[in-house]
Amino acid sequence: MNAFFEKNWIFIAIAVALALVVHAVTLVDLPQAVMARALDDLSQGRGFNTIRHAARADATSRKIVRPSPDLLYSVCPFDLDQAHGALRVHADVPPGTYWSVSVFDAYTDNVFIENNRQATGGKVDFVIVGPKSGLIDGGKAHAPQQVYSPTVKGLVLFRTLIDDEANLPEIDAARRQAGCSPYVDGGM
Repeated sequence: MNAFFEKNWIFIAIAVALALVVHAVTLVDLPQAVMARALDDLSQGRGFNTIRHAARADATSRKIVRPSPDLLYSVCPFDLDQAHGALRVHADVPPGTYWSVSVFDAYTDNVFIENNRQATGGKVDFVIVGPKSGLIDGGKAHAPQQVYSPTVKGLVLFRTLIDDEANLPEIDAARRQAGCSPYVDGGM
């Protein structure tokens, strides 16, 4: 067996080096490619920085990976360049059921999450800032909660549990009050 390695060490070294390169490229580039495709699909028609309320998931739903028919989804693909550097996200949290909002960067990394138990006063209201915009002056009395995205593009995902079919109209109406739009300093 030693003779085999001695004879073929250069081929083994090349194979190991190639495997390491493929592994590194997969870890770095694949998540970004997946998110870029998802953002392209989700921004078709309405562009970025606008919320979309998806129809209830069924067996044919595939915009979100493995969607649950027990959840209502709303998404906001964002581009901070188009939002003049910052994006305001706000929502009323439906009472009595699970609800969450998550922010994902262009590498599919979750950079923020808040759920119904963490939301103060049944509402969330925050601003996404990025690498080009920097943070908003926190010394101002009206400075909003800020979420930093290390990338200019990303996705805000809202999920709401349908705890009872009888509550579906109320839950759906509450989720449609959520929004995302370019942040105007002082104009929350």
